[in-house]
Amino acid sequence: MLRLLTFILLLLFCGDVSAQWDFGAYVNMTRVKLKGDSPKDFSYQAGYNPNFGAIVNYYFKYDARISFQPGYALNRSVLRYRDRELDEKRDSINLNLDYIRLPLYLDIISDNDKWHYVVGVDFQLALNQEGEAIGSGETTDLNDDLRNFNPVVIFGLGRRISLWGGILNVDLRFGQSILNISDVPDDETSLVPRIKTSTFELLVAYEFNLHRKKSQ
Repeated sequence: MLRLLTFILLLLFCGDVSAQWDFGAYVNMTRVKLKGDSPKDFSYQAGYNPNFGAIVNYYFKYDARISFQPGYALNRSVLRYRDRELDEKRDSINLNLDYIRLPLYLDIISDNDKWHYVVGVDFQLALNQEGEAIGSGETTDLNDDLRNFNPVVIFGLGRRISLWGGILNVDLRFGQSILNISDVPDDETSLVPRIKTSTFELLVAYEFNLHRKKSQ
């Protein structure tokens, strides 16, 4: 997948210099939910995390483009164990995952220029992965237990608003990881069971509409 990403980026940045480009930036709030194995007295709790990044759009048609949106992601969620007899938490941990995001989207703009639809893959590269015990605050390095690469399929819908000569986008996007992020053989134990990430994000972006012109 990394080779595919590199190939697509080379096509984008080494293509026709007369092609239409625009640029921008985004911030979002992402709800991260874990899904996977559920041992006894075990549950997952979602986390809400801010992210930010840049936008590079390449138009191959007036209403269709490839969008590269590199950014930084904070993924915080909770693995919660509870002793039902004592009604107390037991060995619960905050899961703290930091990623560099390298997403590529196909972005289709509606005929009236007020909506757009995105689908693509977010290639997430791990910077730091650790677990923090709830209560004691003790941290555990999870880089050996979790994959350092998390590909996520993303699709969404956004409203486009003309503002100050550019475009303000307000998007809702859903994402689902393709692989289990845990990477521990079946014959070994880990603090983290086999899990995938599921995300729901509210994204606000501003694009400087520099070169986009409708074909005559």
